[in-house]
Amino acid sequence: MALVKEPEVYVFIIGAPASGKGTLCKKLSEDYGFYHLSVGDLIREALNDRINHNLDEAREDAMKRLNQGTLLATEVLIPLLTQEISNQRSLGHQKFLIDGFSRRLDQAAAFAPDMSRPMLFIHVQCPRDVALTRYISRKLPGRLDDDEKLFHWRYHHYLQHNDEIVAHYRAGSILVEVDSSGDTQTTYGQLVELLREHEMWKEFPEIAAR
Repeated sequence: MALVKEPEVYVFIIGAPASGKGTLCKKLSEDYGFYHLSVGDLIREALNDRINHNLDEAREDAMKRLNQGTLLATEVLIPLLTQEISNQRSLGHQKFLIDGFSRRLDQAAAFAPDMSRPMLFIHVQCPRDVALTRYISRKLPGRLDDDEKLFHWRYHHYLQHNDEIVAHYRAGSILVEVDSSGDTQTTYGQLVELLREHEMWKEFPEIAAR
C-alpha cells in the first residue's frame, strides 16, 4: 500500500520590530511541528557565507538594508528563501512557519508560482510605545546597534507596506491578527485560540489535533 504524502503547509507571520513574533514562532514550532524559518536569520547567514553567490553583487546593499530594517530586493530574497525551503524539504520537513514574510505584495506574488499558497497569514500587532520599550531593552546577538533612532526607522518601514499586505491576506480570508502588548503566555494563548477557530487551521487535522 502506497504511503500518502503529507501536504506541505506554509504559514507566514509578520510583526513590528520587538513585537515578540520570534518567541511566538518558537512556541508554535515546538507545539505544532512547524519548521521555523526566519527570513532575517536566513539573510544574515547568507551574508556571512562568502561562498553563497546569490548575494555577490548585492552583499553590501543587503547588509545595509538588513541593519536598517528595510526590505531586501525581491529578486534577491526569493531565491534564498526557496532554496532554503528546498533544502529543508529534502530533510523531511513539510510544515513551514516563515517568520518575516511576506512584507510586500511583490514578494507574495514571486513566492506563489513555486510554492503552495499560505494556509494562514499571522499579523502580530504591537503598539509603538510597547515595542519601543522592548526594543531598547533587549540584547540580541549581532544587534548591538539597536537604539531608539533605529527603532523608529525600522518601525516606519514596517508600516510603509503593512496596510497593503494585511488587506491582501484579509481579502483572501486567511488573516489572523493578535495583539502582543501583553506578556508572552497571554499572547500565545490568544493566538492559539484564534488559530483553532480558523477554518483553514481545521482543514489540517495533523496540526489541529495537537
